[in-house]
Amino acid sequence: MPKQIVNLSDTVGAFKDKVNIVSADLGWRGNLTTTQDSDFVGAINELDAELGTITAGAMGTTASTVGSAILELETEIDVLNTKVEPSQALTTTATTLADAVNELDAELGTISAGAMGTTASTVSGAIAELEAEVDVLNTKVEQTQSITTTATTLADAINELDAELGTITTGAMGTTASTVSGAIAELQSEINLLDSGASTQLTQIGNLASLDTTAKNNLVAAINELDDRIDTDADFRNKVSATDAGGDGSFAYNQGTGVFTYTGPSASETRAHFSGGTEIGISSGTINHSNISRTNTTSTGSVAYGGTFTAIDSITSNARGHVTAANVKTVTIPAAYSHPSHPGDDMAIDTGALTGATVISDLDLNVTTDTLGHVTDANATVATRTLTLANLGYTGATDANNYVHPNHTGAITSTADGATVLATNAVTTAKINAGAVTTAKLATNSVTQDKMDDDAVGSGELKSVVTLVIYNSAGTAVKTLYGAGS
Repeated sequence: MPKQIVNLSDTVGAFKDKVNIVSADLGWRGNLTTTQDSDFVGAINELDAELGTITAGAMGTTASTVGSAILELETEIDVLNTKVEPSQALTTTATTLADAVNELDAELGTISAGAMGTTASTVSGAIAELEAEVDVLNTKVEQTQSITTTATTLADAINELDAELGTITTGAMGTTASTVSGAIAELQSEINLLDSGASTQLTQIGNLASLDTTAKNNLVAAINELDDRIDTDADFRNKVSATDAGGDGSFAYNQGTGVFTYTGPSASETRAHFSGGTEIGISSGTINHSNISRTNTTSTGSVAYGGTFTAIDSITSNARGHVTAANVKTVTIPAAYSHPSHPGDDMAIDTGALTGATVISDLDLNVTTDTLGHVTDANATVATRTLTLANLGYTGATDANNYVHPNHTGAITSTADGATVLATNAVTTAKINAGAVTTAKLATNSVTQDKMDDDAVGSGELKSVVTLVIYNSAGTAVKTLYGAGS
């Protein structure tokens, strides 16, 4: 099918045929699966954006076309499948190659001489190094021999022996030496010293056969025998006595029971150590205070205006703080006060009810008092006046009836003579009622092209209408064109 070109000289029928051919070639845009489905250009641009730049550099392939690039990647994928063996299952927790490699890398940790603590810097080299060290340890440990400790592992056996040995320090062992071997050597020396002085010690202890106890073979048994006899033997109690040296109370010992008895001083013995003094007497354990001479003073006066009463002026006491006398004075209350009377003065002021423009113009109040604050004279005066317009700041006619209305500006203005007119541009759209502008109000040719909105004139506004319908290859109308004419 040749390319379809629409010419201005084409008839409506030729234009229709060419448009239908183009529509059939393009297809119905409603069938587009792209997000942009309102026009073919937008759909093609959407696909182009999704494909991106199609060059060898942008795609990272040798090929520079989409098909060749896909074929190139397919070949590489076949090579990877051969090496990876995707049919085999992974034994790692991860299910993808990248995650599985990362999982193994995390489990292996950092592979370096410093991180592994070996001279070798590779896993195989490190394992070989450790194997050699294990062989040396096996030779020294002799793992074929059994351990005689309760623990069955070397670490636990060593810990068990360490616990049995205890703290190995000079303070903990009580020796000068701070090692086990040194402490044993030190104790051996002391034992040797004891052995060398045994004869001297036996001389100091004496002959065991000479003991009066039944047990004669060792000192511990003899001492225990004496301990038992101390608790039960009356001969031992008879050899104990008590001496009462006199004084208050008594002290005694019962040989039959082995009990010491102490009796404290009696009441009479205790009182014998106390005696009375000046003005203090003691009799049969009771302390008595002697009577002291003094002078009692009372007041019988009535406390009232002009009356008297007695008050204590001073008190006399002896060396022991006892009050021996009280001195008084008589106090007289003044007679009742009577306030003098004064004539005083009154004042009154009253203008009566003020009406209209009459107001108070002057008000005087005068009050005179003496040195005691008493009012001796009081008077007041008041004056009134009538307010005028001048008092209120008015400068116009005295009758205040000549009013001149001021001019106003805005949509409706007034002239000097009071006439009102519309200002320029005063009538806005909001001020025109719907349907207010009729055909009679429009001038001929007053509606120009620039006053017509796009799509303002539809088929309903045309006097006569010619319709052109464009169909796609499926026979569906996709566009309707209207024109004026017959």
